[in-house]
Amino acid sequence: MKCGPSAASTGALPCGNPPGLPQPQSRRSVAQCRALIVGLGNPIRTDDAVGLVVARELHTRLARPDVELCELAAGGLELVERLAGYSHAVII
Repeated sequence: MKCGPSAASTGALPCGNPPGLPQPQSRRSVAQCRALIVGLGNPIRTDDAVGLVVARELHTRLARPDVELCELAAGGLELVERLAGYSHAVII
């Protein structure tokens, strides 16, 4: 599931913890850390899609199971909600 209207188009990984799952503990070992790459932009407008393109490329190059990709068309509270449960985040 992608964070946006066209979830099926890019095959992005899920964002954040699904409802009902416990939140990760605040103290975790390095092996248990989860990271999130957030691409901000509008896929319809090519100049606004640069954040999405860069985030996808970074995620592909890292190819790590503990790094997830999230694509959003807007920031604000939606972005803050998506960051919950991650120990690190890269916002592009």
